[in-house]
Amino acid sequence: MNNNTAPLAADSYFFKELISGDVQTANQAFGPVVGSEQTQYRATSKFTTAGDVKAYAICTGQVFIQPHSDTNKINLILRPYRQPMKGVAIKYFIYRGLKKIDFIPSGDTILVGHSQLSTATGFIQTIWNQLKGFNGWTNTEANANDFLAKWIGYDPTNQPDTSLIDDYFFMADAYGDENNETLKPFEFPMISKGTHLGNFIGDYGLDVVLSDGDYKALKSNTGFLFDLAYARAAETVIDTTLLPSGYAEKQYREAITWFMDAAAYYGLHFSEKGKVFTMNGTNEEKKTGQTLYDEIVAQFSTKNNVYLHIQGHLARSYNYYESYSNLVENDEVLKIGVAEDAMATSTYPENGWPVVIQNTAQAHSNETNDIFLQMAHDQTNTLLAYGQVGILSDKAENNFLTEVQLRPETTVDQYGVTAVDSYCKPIGIVVPAIEDNSDKLNVASYLKLLYIGNQLTVLEDANGTPEEKVIKPIDTLFGPINILQRMAQANEDVVSVCFSTKTGLFETKRIDSNGPDNDIVSQTRIIHNKLAFLQNSEISLRNTILYETDLLNGSGESIYLRNSPGTVGAMAKSYPFVKEENNSYQLDKPLFFRTKRFTDYNISVNGVQIKSTIRDYPNKFILGLESSENDQLISLIQNNGAINTSVFLIPFLSEESPFVSLENIRYYKFQIGVLGEASSGILELYKLEDAFSVYSLDQALYFTSKFSEFVQDGLADILLENVTIDKTL
Repeated sequence: MNNNTAPLAADSYFFKELISGDVQTANQAFGPVVGSEQTQYRATSKFTTAGDVKAYAICTGQVFIQPHSDTNKINLILRPYRQPMKGVAIKYFIYRGLKKIDFIPSGDTILVGHSQLSTATGFIQTIWNQLKGFNGWTNTEANANDFLAKWIGYDPTNQPDTSLIDDYFFMADAYGDENNETLKPFEFPMISKGTHLGNFIGDYGLDVVLSDGDYKALKSNTGFLFDLAYARAAETVIDTTLLPSGYAEKQYREAITWFMDAAAYYGLHFSEKGKVFTMNGTNEEKKTGQTLYDEIVAQFSTKNNVYLHIQGHLARSYNYYESYSNLVENDEVLKIGVAEDAMATSTYPENGWPVVIQNTAQAHSNETNDIFLQMAHDQTNTLLAYGQVGILSDKAENNFLTEVQLRPETTVDQYGVTAVDSYCKPIGIVVPAIEDNSDKLNVASYLKLLYIGNQLTVLEDANGTPEEKVIKPIDTLFGPINILQRMAQANEDVVSVCFSTKTGLFETKRIDSNGPDNDIVSQTRIIHNKLAFLQNSEISLRNTILYETDLLNGSGESIYLRNSPGTVGAMAKSYPFVKEENNSYQLDKPLFFRTKRFTDYNISVNGVQIKSTIRDYPNKFILGLESSENDQLISLIQNNGAINTSVFLIPFLSEESPFVSLENIRYYKFQIGVLGEASSGILELYKLEDAFSVYSLDQALYFTSKFSEFVQDGLADILLENVTIDKTL
């Protein structure tokens, strides 16, 4: 059995505790809304109770409160500081339907007072202690002051529905008091896992929102917005009723892939290392295994649902671009079932929503259930699959299935006709199960499978003639482009980093035929960097942008010797840039930059490579641009209204044919473009009127001459040569 269990080390608090004596009905199902003709999908796990239910912080994180459609309730957004499980990045937990009086006893402006803390919730006690410490107040001083509700986000008259939730979590400005005089800056409070937040009453629910990254998107890729209108609703329903059929509807339905059923969230803890904590009176109890299922997962009516999301090209759902439809009959691009020899064919998505729900009971003596899949392929391009969340069969290496495991056998019939199955070989996914009499029932779970079985193409306008271009793996790595840093902007003296959790799946061999044959899944970090250099005896600065892939997992030739795997959902960060020290962003060890100057025709270029202290070839890919060049790409995107964008590199010769400089240095040269979805939903290639060139010496680092002009050899390189380090400019 493949022991790459994902996720592992899941550690959370149960979000609610039913107070003894209350009557609770079954929860309303997460998933397609019954009777809606597949036009609505509930993304909130909802409950109803006749009394109070205590709400607890699932993990450690920041808290932000908002109104609810019922004026006697509020909603609370918890943004994780530490992700509660490996392999799944959570953007928010949204608690819907908490009693307002637990936070704001009356009106809309002042929280529970310091003198009433003896009967207040753990959350109110915690944030009052934080505010006292922040301002150095004694108890007497705290009793004489108010804790304004807007300091933890509740200021509805001054907060339009259209503003985004993240704009408040990352807000730089401090709130003032009622006279608009700031006591001291006060960020949204950080609370610990297991803190008693407040009490639910009546209808209540929980949204588990998956992260798409911690950047600021200038346009949504689905049309769905995580804004205050969303934050204030009683429940979340993805509703396509009023959308025109076609692309807009299909695009909007993709939003459901950013939500997880709370039953599946807790079901993911049902593993050897998973645990959920609950509060029994004043005693904290740990739940694992069967007890976790019986006391937590079984509270949901969806307790046996397994939700499967198959991701295809460009981080969209499988067959989103309909590139597999013509490879099989009747658009049935998926086979699925609980046994290899009993799979049924279907479209994907089969009900209009890009998530498959499986809840079939299985009769066997094994400890786990299995789900088997087969997807279409075009018989010529490389096949590759990766279980980002979920455990693949024992054929997988590090949860990857490659050409050998996926390519179906070629058959020759009695007439000598050669045929290949239109579907890949069966992919088995292991699902946790519990025994129910003679049946094995699924434990609610969420699975995410990345799959590539063909190549996409895009049309390029070549002097008025459409020319089909193959979308190469390198053309999907560097993005999203149409974004801003969350922690800093270009005019600030900081180096800042943000992350996209959009995962890419590819073979390194398809990028560089001379490199190692590895299979990679990665996400991208976007770095706003600064370089200091001397100009006319003065220190000048150059702003640059790096799109850098972070390895999440891989299989192949000693892959972990090249750079350590990253973490899904790493948080945005920044640090001050001191121009006198030139403390620019450097690659993580054991990687470093090495420079090598060459001539491109009559242009002298400071070439840059990625090197490693361990081996020569790193499984790391970087695009380096000067900030004004990146701004040109953003303008190109905005002028064309494109979404889901990435940098597209058009070789001047071919990928396998480098130039040779006067210095006898081999280099590759590309024209830069942008790949994106047009308003019609069709993939298009956008090019600048005055396009700049991108170079590469190693097909790992891609750079413009403006980016590389002042890049110096990395610190690791200097240390290796035992040279005295001079930090002056």
